[in-house]
Amino acid sequence: MVAAESALRRRGEDGLARAVAMSYRGRLPAAEAEWAERIERVRVDLEACNDALDRDGRTVADVTRSGSKRRREASMLMALVRTERPASVIEMGTCVGISGAYLAAALRLNGNGVLVTLERGAERVGLARQVWADLGLADLVDARVGRFANTLAPALSDQEPVDFLFVDGHHERVPTLEFYAAAGPHLRAGALVVFDDIRWSDGMREAWADIERQPDQQFAVKVGDIGIVRRT
Repeated sequence: MVAAESALRRRGEDGLARAVAMSYRGRLPAAEAEWAERIERVRVDLEACNDALDRDGRTVADVTRSGSKRRREASMLMALVRTERPASVIEMGTCVGISGAYLAAALRLNGNGVLVTLERGAERVGLARQVWADLGLADLVDARVGRFANTLAPALSDQEPVDFLFVDGHHERVPTLEFYAAAGPHLRAGALVVFDDIRWSDGMREAWADIERQPDQQFAVKVGDIGIVRRT
């Protein structure tokens, strides 16, 4: 984290550096910390729920524990959105709505913006919608069900220019690079693209190495398992 913070400051990205540092050190401002506490109480309830969720029999608790972003990384997403103040945010990979709740909470605090989140599993989206409703965030979130192959292009077109893209699904090299390439023409100049699980597998490490070398971006910085890219 220290290396990422220093790299961001060298590039004049003091706001992003502060966002990364505060979230990783658990020192969010009061308003953001209050939202984090509310969302984490929902996470506790989900992790205690043994109702079946996925068709393979996995429970709400199983999916929440394995698929939701941990508090530190989710807090960083919130801090990045607070800093960037995007009007349009797209999330690829809704799961049960925890990361989406952090993103939407940041939009609520900003007083502007909408989140479009994409997820293949209808059951997961149904649960996520309940999570956002319970938190009073449902009006900020447009959840769309289907494969990324069918949902990403329409979302990009609808939200163009996209200010903030969070890529957290289909963790393989080729799909990740294809998603990034498809998003490129729809991104606002200076948009932030955040890649999750860049150390998930050899394929994801290769994907991040490829992304680091791509043109049309000001920088690519790694923060643990997360990669952050600023477009030109």
